[in-house]
Amino acid sequence: MGASTEYRLGKRELEIMNVVWDLGEATVQDVCVRLARSSAYSTILTMMRTLEAKGLLSHTVRQRMFVYRPEVPREDVRKSILTGLCDLLFGGSPLLLVNSLLAEKAMTEPELRELDRMMKRSRRKKRRT
Repeated sequence: MGASTEYRLGKRELEIMNVVWDLGEATVQDVCVRLARSSAYSTILTMMRTLEAKGLLSHTVRQRMFVYRPEVPREDVRKSILTGLCDLLFGGSPLLLVNSLLAEKAMTEPELRELDRMMKRSRRKKRRT
């Protein structure tokens, strides 16, 4: 699945995926231990099987345990979800999205400087194309 694929994941699915991305590979027990909100083992197992059916995870069997690994890079999922959010809530306008974020969440001076650097880089890239 490439970056142009649309991924629709719930909050808990994203929490599970973040654990697997962070670890590189994980068993259901690994995920259960690392989630901020506890859930039954069987619930996490079902969700991981669903993520596998969606093509986001795959598994191998090691010592009679299923070891899951991500099949899709975190950045592909981020891009897909952010693009969908921007389209759905902000009419496809990155400006409105960024404005909304800045209005809701205060940024530190170092973060603002980094944002400025990113905008300058984007302008330079735009001029070259």
